[in-house]
Amino acid sequence: MCQDNYYLYLEKYHNRLCVTHLQDTDAVPKEKLDDNVAVVQADAHRVLFTGVLGWQKIAYWVARAPLDMPADFEIGLKYNQLFKSEKEL
Repeated sequence: MCQDNYYLYLEKYHNRLCVTHLQDTDAVPKEKLDDNVAVVQADAHRVLFTGVLGWQKIAYWVARAPLDMPADFEIGLKYNQLFKSEKEL
C-alpha cells in the first residue's frame, strides 16, 4: 500500500487481479512509518467500512478485475477482549 495513494497498486494492476484478500485497516501517521510496532498495530483486519479505506473506489477497480475466485475477507477480532458495541470490533 502506498502512503500517498492507498489505491495506487489496485489502479495500476487491477487487470492482473485474480484473487482477493479484503480487509479494512487503520492509517499509520507518516512519522511512524519506520516504527514496526505502530505499523503492525494499524493492520487491524477490520470489517469493511470501519477503517480508513474508500470501499466505493476499491469496488470500482475490483469490479473491473478478471477475478478467478470469490472475494475473501479476513476479519480479525481482538482476543480476550470484551466489546461494548459492534463499533468497537
